Amino acid sequence: MTLGSILAKVLSLASFVIILIVVFAGTQSGCALDDVYMILLDVTKLRTNSTLTSEGKPYAVDLGAYDFYTTHVLNYCAGFYDRHGGRNTTVCTKTTLPFGLDMSSALLQDLGLNLSVGQQAIDWPYAVISDSIWISSTSKAVSVLFILNIIIMGIVILIDGLLCSPGKYYELYTLVT
Repeated sequence: MTLGSILAKVLSLASFVIILIVVFAGTQSGCALDDVYMILLDVTKLRTNSTLTSEGKPYAVDLGAYDFYTTHVLNYCAGFYDRHGGRNTTVCTKTTLPFGLDMSSALLQDLGLNLSVGQQAIDWPYAVISDSIWISSTSKAVSVLFILNIIIMGIVILIDGLLCSPGKYYELYTLVT
């Protein structure tokens, strides 16, 4: 076996492991991979409509929303900032495929509101709502593409290990070469 073929196999296996890490990052709250996310949405300064509450609490976090939301490949997590500025992830959604984050409904649910209240409940500019729709469809496509990539890379590594290396499957090796 040449140095080039050994290097190709090692790099293929390393990239396979890295993609697995990225895909399964954030599937549990409090795991070591909380910092591996696609999007971090900080809602600490998100203002609500003044008619939303009689106590005059202007910020969404004062009404029960989480401080931040992180979008991962297969789910999203939410939590609060500690007093030192670090993130404390407290909840993660169930892992689904294809996963698409609907930030509007997640935030309204955390505020205890229904979707019919919608835009009137939170002072969101139109750009944020249109970006939320774009993020939802993009995250679905990304999750499917990541899983397809894992499947294809796994098959390639398996085929390379079985068909292209001499060993106990030497007959297959001689048929290919």
